[in-house]
Amino acid sequence: DGLSDGIQGGSPLMFPHQLMVHNDELYVCGNFRFAGGVEVNGIAKWDGTSWSSMGAGFNETVYSMIVYNDEIYAGGAFTESGGVEMNRIAKWNGTSWEPLNFGFVPLNSFNFTFVHTMTEIDGLLYMAGGLTEILFPDESTEICGGLISYDGENIDTFSGGVPNNDIEAVCKLDNGQLLIGGGVF
Repeated sequence: DGLSDGIQGGSPLMFPHQLMVHNDELYVCGNFRFAGGVEVNGIAKWDGTSWSSMGAGFNETVYSMIVYNDEIYAGGAFTESGGVEMNRIAKWNGTSWEPLNFGFVPLNSFNFTFVHTMTEIDGLLYMAGGLTEILFPDESTEICGGLISYDGENIDTFSGGVPNNDIEAVCKLDNGQLLIGGGVF
């Protein structure tokens, strides 16, 4: 039956944002509530026969997903999954979503904070989007203008990144430089 309805409390526009194949299964993320009649809340898996949920899903749009170091990561505008705080980035543990040792929060109530794109380049996971500040478990913060890299433990904010930007695309050029693109506010 495909994808239907929007996530409750989320954007009224319903569509998938990304498709990914992993272990011969199709994954799809976006701002849909149901896949094939199953409540999935923004992320679902298709095994060739039927749709299934991945835990409780999320409370807001999921813009991106990636397999990094053999683990599935999801990024978006969400702030929780199944009552657990996520701060726009999460990792799948096989049965539910769990937060990383950091998350992204707005600098003020006017910022729309989200992870739009994730890509692996030279063994690093790059996360890009409407990112302004990283929040760590000890409540410390660090400015991150639109882009970070992550090696599974450490974060590089590129000296604060590109402030006041929504970076939605990242690639590496043949000369080793990174090329970024997105909306400028």
